[in-house]
Amino acid sequence: MILRCRTFLGLQKMSVRRRLFGQKRWYRIEAQSWSDSFSPLDRSVIDRFADVSKTNPASLEDAVRKPGSRFMFFNNGKVGVDKRKLNGESVATIAWRDWDVVKSLGLNFYELEDGNDFQQQTIVLLGSKPNTSGDAEQEGNDGLQPSSYYFAVDASVLEKDTLCTLIQDLESNDDASSVSLESPRNLLQALSDGDLSMVGQAVARLNWHDQVKYSRQSGRPMVPAGAGHRRVDPAEPNKRLNTTYPRINPVAIMLVTSPDGSKCLLGRTKRRHNSNMYSCLAGFVEQSESVEDAVRRETFEESGVVVGDHVDIVGSQAWPIGAGGGCELMIGCIARAETETINFDEEEMSDVRWFSRSEVAVMLERSREDSLIDMQKLKVPGSYAIAHHLIKAWANDTSSSAPNHLLLLVSIASGAVLGALLSFLTNSRL
Repeated sequence: MILRCRTFLGLQKMSVRRRLFGQKRWYRIEAQSWSDSFSPLDRSVIDRFADVSKTNPASLEDAVRKPGSRFMFFNNGKVGVDKRKLNGESVATIAWRDWDVVKSLGLNFYELEDGNDFQQQTIVLLGSKPNTSGDAEQEGNDGLQPSSYYFAVDASVLEKDTLCTLIQDLESNDDASSVSLESPRNLLQALSDGDLSMVGQAVARLNWHDQVKYSRQSGRPMVPAGAGHRRVDPAEPNKRLNTTYPRINPVAIMLVTSPDGSKCLLGRTKRRHNSNMYSCLAGFVEQSESVEDAVRRETFEESGVVVGDHVDIVGSQAWPIGAGGGCELMIGCIARAETETINFDEEEMSDVRWFSRSEVAVMLERSREDSLIDMQKLKVPGSYAIAHHLIKAWANDTSSSAPNHLLLLVSIASGAVLGALLSFLTNSRL
């Protein structure tokens, strides 16, 4: 954990925040220590809309037919993947194909065809990779080609084996290569950051299209629009009622430390009862609930441990492969427990326990290995997940974890100074 000393101004702001919201923030993790580098599911590697207009179907048609445009294939929650042998190991890459392959599937796409057929398929513009090098042929470290458009195609109407046969890479000289449909979760540690970012967007958007087929207002069928980034009811003239946009569900995920800071609280959910992976506790933020209150509520509901005022929001991560096909925003928090007694919810959790830094260090090392499950060798999630980085930040903090009382006194003093200054300014204006 990287602790950051606050400047005098920062201490003043902290005191004001305490007064307004009652939050006592003893420390703050430097979010930048992971937010710019760890999340391969973030879509920032591409320009989502590039120069393709969301309201001009002609520009979308031009984009899909460009020679450099590439398409991935989505089938009932799984993604088409090329698998090849490299130095004796299996290597997976997204099965990117050109427009000719898409046409060979015999699919009709609503935004590219005439008519108003509700049964037509969905195509989503994922974006394009900006060309910063000036070389259109130079592939980046993320595996993406500059100046090319990338799309996701919903081919769920086709049988699995039929789709794999139709998109088989006939130009490959590798006889050992094959195409398969894989769950996105199985690809988290197998794909390049660029490919994984694209998969995340495709899965989130196409799952959403599958879940919002009918208008909540009228019950009428809705169709894709905006290059696959919204759905509309063509029969509804009121634009405020005829359009539905993708939603994201906020989730509080928290690394809870013991009162003395020497241990952290990790759990294993019921659906992962046969897994050797332990992770941070987490839960959805409810309506009219703050993130901090969600941390306290979820921690108590899942573990029976009481969290007090010490809750810090330290970072976030898009998680497009959430439970039930939903897209989630993981809001990472550090919290301090007031009690250590565990009484976990056996309907939701299979186990919750405290771990020391030395135990967590070993679990972090094991998270790098994509190995078979060994219940005797516990581990934490891999580096693709914000939970990994919350746990790692705490494990790497070798300083005292107890609240810095000197810092608290300086904070109170600076808050008092700021309060007096504000009072003076207010009276002066009056």
